[in-house]
Amino acid sequence: MESNNETMDLREKAKLIELKPVQVSTNIAGMGYSETDNLLKVAFKNKDNFTTYLYEGVEPEIYSKLCEAESIGKALSEYVIRQKEKYKYIKL
Repeated sequence: MESNNETMDLREKAKLIELKPVQVSTNIAGMGYSETDNLLKVAFKNKDNFTTYLYEGVEPEIYSKLCEAESIGKALSEYVIRQKEKYKYIKL
């Protein structure tokens, strides 16, 4: 489990990651990536607002697969969300 300091550091890094709108998804509003820190930031549509998560340790190849996927939501679920042991996450 991460300490409060580590979580705060991640939150600060997350602020620097620009979310790019995802037009073709019914569930994902935006997605951004930091190749330097291997951090993936995803904003999910949630009724009238968004819920944003930050995933740690996501390799550039996985981010590329997400960007190229026909369904970003399905790819995100397959490559990141279902890999809970590999990719830790925090809700922002």
